[in-house]
Amino acid sequence: MRLASRRFRTRVTGASRGIAMTAIAASLVLAIPFATAQEEAASPAGDVEAAAPIPDGSKSSDAAREPDAESAVTAHGWGDASTAVRYVEGAARDAPLSVDKKPRPQNDWFVQRLQTPPPRSLNPIVSDRPAVGQISRYVLGRLLVVDPDAPPNALGSLATGWVVTDGGRTCTYTLRKGVQFADGRPFTSADVLFSFNAARDPAVTAEHLRAELQPVTSMTAPDAHTVVVKFRAKLWKSPYVVGRALPILNKGWYEEQLSGLPADAEPPGPPSSAVPGERGFAARFNALAGLCPGTGPYYLADGNDLTNSSVLLTPNPFSWEMQVYPTRHNFAGLRWTTLPTEGDAFYAFARGELDIWVVSHAAWENQLSRDPRIDAAGNHYVYDHIGIDASAIAWNTRKPPFDDVNVRRAMTFMIDRQEILDNVEQGYGAIACCKSKRAYATYSTDLQPIPFDLVQAEARLIRAGWSQDSDGDGILDKKGKPLTFKLTYPAGRRNFDAIAEMIQSAGRQLGVDVRLDPVGAEAFHQAVRFRRFDAIMGYSQWPDPWIDLYGSYHRSQDVTGGGNITGWRNDPVDDLLEKMRAELDDDARTKLHHQFNAIFHAEQPETLLIHGKVGVLVAKRLEGISVRPTGLQTFDLWVRPAKVKHKTVQAK
Repeated sequence: MRLASRRFRTRVTGASRGIAMTAIAASLVLAIPFATAQEEAASPAGDVEAAAPIPDGSKSSDAAREPDAESAVTAHGWGDASTAVRYVEGAARDAPLSVDKKPRPQNDWFVQRLQTPPPRSLNPIVSDRPAVGQISRYVLGRLLVVDPDAPPNALGSLATGWVVTDGGRTCTYTLRKGVQFADGRPFTSADVLFSFNAARDPAVTAEHLRAELQPVTSMTAPDAHTVVVKFRAKLWKSPYVVGRALPILNKGWYEEQLSGLPADAEPPGPPSSAVPGERGFAARFNALAGLCPGTGPYYLADGNDLTNSSVLLTPNPFSWEMQVYPTRHNFAGLRWTTLPTEGDAFYAFARGELDIWVVSHAAWENQLSRDPRIDAAGNHYVYDHIGIDASAIAWNTRKPPFDDVNVRRAMTFMIDRQEILDNVEQGYGAIACCKSKRAYATYSTDLQPIPFDLVQAEARLIRAGWSQDSDGDGILDKKGKPLTFKLTYPAGRRNFDAIAEMIQSAGRQLGVDVRLDPVGAEAFHQAVRFRRFDAIMGYSQWPDPWIDLYGSYHRSQDVTGGGNITGWRNDPVDDLLEKMRAELDDDARTKLHHQFNAIFHAEQPETLLIHGKVGVLVAKRLEGISVRPTGLQTFDLWVRPAKVKHKTVQAK
């Protein structure tokens, strides 16, 4: 893929005129298996050394500040843990060592929306729910992240460099010195190993991560600041498998927490272990509430009650980013509040109690752009970014009628995607045709979207044997069974409601009984995880710009919680996906991707709807808004003292 020169267009206006920006606050996501657009990206793999750039002028560190040495500043973090702040490798000159010395005000909360109460566990290793990803990304670090201004280039995060050798079969990471967790513990390679082994424990509910980590055969730590990862075979994106996908947990914290659980939590037999893979570890690890203190810029304060409707993160006084990126992360707290309906979000935003709100284009054009309360409260943005894929309907190919390619193609002919683009998305976006970004070389521009054509749809149904209405009820039947299915989708979303009604109406004209099944967030998650659906509609996102479709469409990923939601099984596709993973040459791999696109287009395991753009309202009191190719980033934002909304922060 050649992406670095690509810039995603943005328009910005006041709330009285419609425009432009993307989703920091996530919508319900159809995990195919993409959950959220994360702040990560990379360069092509091969026998190269990728020395991570260190921005913000941090190459000119003070000579007196030896990385990993203790400073004279003492900080109090998670659980009131108190210890010295360490000097961080790659720190900017005269970098602040405490939050109160940062160059921008740290004086207010940033409030975001949850549509359902927060899960009991916010550990992204055991949960792939969107809310978990939204919150934990500010707490748990990764080895690598995307360059927010130049994807797909990668920047070192917890790693400062990495070397790929043996034809993509080995990746060696050098870890950043001086990094501490929010409880003051030093970060070392032991924490990376613990996180990896926890995710690989077969009894841990980490199916979504195991699919990503499946190519890895081993991980070792020669010393405290080196991690070596070995792969089964050549892998073009080897630096990013562990580097991007694996959230880094606090090994020492987990050992304390797991060993401190009450005796009545023990299963019968010998005592449980705090070591991944050993007896009793997974049961306790899966059940542990909350989120460990991480290396990120914020942490979940000790005693934070996740049974309430909100979550509050507190600034990490040991954050390495404070020294490397002094101007970033400028809030005294990040707060998520549960606002189940669009009406709840409307009133919260209008009152200044919500700082960012993802809104549908139809709601903006038809209502919100004309409301003086919204105009006074915020500005509207609309844009594309590297995480956005497409709205889509996944057909359950494991069972009739969608085990028949003719029925699936008939469904695509039955859906008027131009009407969806014009009337639901208000013209923002394009009809989707391929599993890639339209800006990437892997998008097959020679393929044309299947048109809306009820005659063609009828012909496909006849070919599949659905040609009669034997009882005269208006519904086609075959061998006494009517052509009926449930279309499951997130409740309370006007765009999905409108699309579902269009599909239901077209189905009536063809003799197809489409039963609408809007469900809440938990039911949606369960339907995806356990494949309890006939057809399911949602929005897929790319977790990074290095698209690897293996986890979404290889037959091995058709397991509970795995990425192959449709259950599509195709031998040539499996062969292509395996070859794509092993191909180190960009051009050759792109050709394989085009072959995949052609088969996908012919078989329609999903009907791709619209490559959309996201509309977002952002509070006017916020400064520093910058729309990047990776989207709006919270780390850019800050509030002038005169505009502070939330005067008090309660945290431990």
